[in-house]
Amino acid sequence: MNPQINISSLDFDEIKASLKSYLQNSNTEELNSYNYEGSAINLLLNVFSYNTLYYAFYANMIANEMFLDTAQMENNFVSLLKPLGVLLPGASCSVGEVTATSPTSTQTTITSYSDYFIGTTNTGSVYRFYTIGDDITLNTTAKTFKVYEGSAIAKDLPVSVDQTSQKAFIGGTQIDINTLTVKVTTNGVTETWTSYNNTAAVGPDAKVYFIDRTSEGFYLLFGKRSINDFANNYGKTINPTDIVTVSYIITNGDLANKTSAFNSNAKATVTSTKISSGGRATPDLDLYRYSAPKIFAANDRAITKDDYIGLLFSSQLLPASIVESKQINVWGGEDAEPKSYGRVFISFADETLTPNNYAVKNSISYIKKKSAVSILPEYFQPQIITANIDLRITGMPSTTNSTNIKNTVNTYYNNPYEFNVTLITGEIVNLLLQTYPTISGVSTNSITLKLEVYGSITDRNLYYQTEILSGFVKSDNITYLGNTVYLLDTPTKYDPDTQEAVEGNISAYKVSDSSLVSGVLGKVQYKSGIVTIYGNVLSETVKTGITVKPKNQSVLVFKNEMLLKANTTIDGL
Repeated sequence: MNPQINISSLDFDEIKASLKSYLQNSNTEELNSYNYEGSAINLLLNVFSYNTLYYAFYANMIANEMFLDTAQMENNFVSLLKPLGVLLPGASCSVGEVTATSPTSTQTTITSYSDYFIGTTNTGSVYRFYTIGDDITLNTTAKTFKVYEGSAIAKDLPVSVDQTSQKAFIGGTQIDINTLTVKVTTNGVTETWTSYNNTAAVGPDAKVYFIDRTSEGFYLLFGKRSINDFANNYGKTINPTDIVTVSYIITNGDLANKTSAFNSNAKATVTSTKISSGGRATPDLDLYRYSAPKIFAANDRAITKDDYIGLLFSSQLLPASIVESKQINVWGGEDAEPKSYGRVFISFADETLTPNNYAVKNSISYIKKKSAVSILPEYFQPQIITANIDLRITGMPSTTNSTNIKNTVNTYYNNPYEFNVTLITGEIVNLLLQTYPTISGVSTNSITLKLEVYGSITDRNLYYQTEILSGFVKSDNITYLGNTVYLLDTPTKYDPDTQEAVEGNISAYKVSDSSLVSGVLGKVQYKSGIVTIYGNVLSETVKTGITVKPKNQSVLVFKNEMLLKANTTIDGL
């Protein structure tokens, strides 16, 4: 009977032991009686084992690199993404935002790919940041625009287009392909051509180009023929007399991230800046592993939530602070409060971003082109909802720092802020008991929810997204009719079956003696968790906190625009 070879292990020592066992148990007398610790045969076994190990590793690597889920090499990603219609970029510039005016009373022009701003990182390193695309005209009115870090610049660089293949090569993967501008001069007239996407015009006169990546750089392709109609092209072809020039930025990648200070120059006075981010020396392969199938499934159209997220990430238009998919939330109008059919709401996990932000407006404008005709995308500013969690700790040794306990809970929920978070008191208990095994018990005294809002001349609605208890709706101290007061609810309508409060009024009471100052200043719908403060009650310049107590003290779900912030206390301290 032939001896069996163990092929289940790829460890070198086990491969060698398996070969030795095979020879020792063979039917050949010369082999099974040999001294396999001898130098010559031992050396041969080492060679055979290494050879087997190499081939096993090579075969395993080939299998892994054939699939998007397991591939690790950038060049293989390039090939795997091509059938999905997704271009893998090379390096990415660190991108910041600058708000600037003209340094004089007359207009000045920031020339793209030429004029630059000097930026300084938090470590003191200095980098140059440029604008791309069209030149920017500045006057005394502040204008906000993006700036891109560059170690080298190509501006109006002529490239040679092969007339047969209609290809032009741009060498180097340190180019940020998202900063590319292509211009074609025909009979003395120069026009900027656009990168093709399936919303662009098609046909033999469309001034578009395609981009293809290789391991050495990028190809520009012109006048590609239609699959279904060989008489037409996707875009114009380049004639021998045409002049094609390109402008782009070569970047230092992530080295220039966290640049916060941009100096004024002779053409611009910088009035404010936003910290730069997003720079990478190589593409984020995990990001494309996630987003590419979503983009392919949507056929470059925004239909599902994943489509919106994938397209936004591939647009390279997101605010610099948004770098992960979990920082974007998308929900339909049917899930909004109040309901708004025919709309899709988009929110980014940065409370400072408003609908008027430059990058936000560009992102929403882009995604509108990808959405169905009957759907209107709209940006919804995120809202921080603070969960004040008061814990009771029993059996806490004197050596355990209560501040550390509170920080453990806060960090668990706040680092970073995320959308669609569920707060479960049982998770908090388990977290603390596992982190601090010397504690004998953890329980929850209470959880309250606080929203901070500006007032207005119209009614202000606050949506807590959970049923709230009567008698626990209270505001921070405010000034009203010359008095320092707080707002408090009083139930006015009850469920006839359960006798639980359904509606209530909001009134103002003096802080000094709790006497009533004014009657109805708002309404409460306890079941739906909606608090309405009437116009001209709250300050329009300073945020006022309105705190409620949810009926469910065990599980709280925060969705849509809500970003949870945990604020933990122990026995009120």
